[in-house]
Amino acid sequence: ATADLLEVNFKSLLSSHESWAEKALSDAVVYAKSAPSRDKGFVQSILDGNRVALDPKKDDGNSLASKVAESFELEIWPALSNRGWQEDKHGKSTTYSYKGQVYKSITSVLDAIPKKHPELTNMANSTISSIAALCKTDAAISKAATLNLDNVTAKAL
Repeated sequence: ATADLLEVNFKSLLSSHESWAEKALSDAVVYAKSAPSRDKGFVQSILDGNRVALDPKKDDGNSLASKVAESFELEIWPALSNRGWQEDKHGKSTTYSYKGQVYKSITSVLDAIPKKHPELTNMANSTISSIAALCKTDAAISKAATLNLDNVTAKAL
């Protein structure tokens, strides 16, 4: 009986978010068809709790700029590039452009997301929150209180 109630509540919650969840799933399917696959080892490292997955060529990853750049590249840039954004690297600096408008920093791109792509606002806010959380903790990755494939079903919740 409790399991049935849990499933009913889960379906109710899911149905109350159906309007945006359906669009998100549709966007994910389109993205998956057009974007290159990520390395399975890299994806597994994210699933294991390594959210930043640092490039060894970069700094030690403890600077705010490094965390912002890495999170932007991994979590936000794929969605933007599939929507027509361009990246132009000039030595050590990078600019981004969309429909003729040039953005000179990642933060200016993040500021533009709600206006240009409102559907990505939650993802951008989530990424910013993740960066803020990383800045408050050690470089060590905490596995506590994270969602993983074992607890995303209604039964496991």
